[in-house]
Amino acid sequence: MTRTLRERHAGAMGRLRDDEDVWVATADAEGVPCLVPLSFWWDGEELWLATRRTNPTGRNLEASGRVRLSLGHTRDLVLVDGTARVVEFARPAGRRRRRLRGEGRLGSPR
Repeated sequence: MTRTLRERHAGAMGRLRDDEDVWVATADAEGVPCLVPLSFWWDGEELWLATRRTNPTGRNLEASGRVRLSLGHTRDLVLVDGTARVVEFARPAGRRRRRLRGEGRLGSPR
């Protein structure tokens, strides 16, 4: 069944709001791809990911900033192409910290 643009947009926004994990695709300077699953948080404007600067994903993001994210199931996929930026912080505060730890989600430990 074909969905309207409005229905597809609503579905994508639902995935951003409700999903917890995303596939993160990056590549190094030689074009060698790296694909890993990471937890994410959507704050309504930006997607937040956490990874170490020293692993391949962190190195690739810091070097080029180019990223492709994939949310959802293979038959209902949301692809997001974007530019990542490194944000340094020792410990996220308040709501962001709770979301990154998985608190405040239906069925999560409290």
